[in-house]
Amino acid sequence: GVRIFGRDKPGFADYMVWPFFPRVQAFATIFPELKPPTAEEFPHLHKWIEAMKKDKAVMTTLNEQYLLQHTKSVLDNNVDYDVGL
Repeated sequence: GVRIFGRDKPGFADYMVWPFFPRVQAFATIFPELKPPTAEEFPHLHKWIEAMKKDKAVMTTLNEQYLLQHTKSVLDNNVDYDVGL
């Protein structure tokens, strides 16, 4: 399996770092010139991201479409705090 911060399952460090990664993807979607690191450049990072996406706690809280909508609303200076409700 994928080693997650030295363990076989996510722990505190994983959950504290994780929230930044979906946001990077949201910004890269809005601003295509911002290229996140590729799997070829950082293969272990991408394996970690994929492993985290399969984690039950992440799966129940991550909705990439809602995050993208919220990020766009922030950038438009019209923050929609209720996206997905």
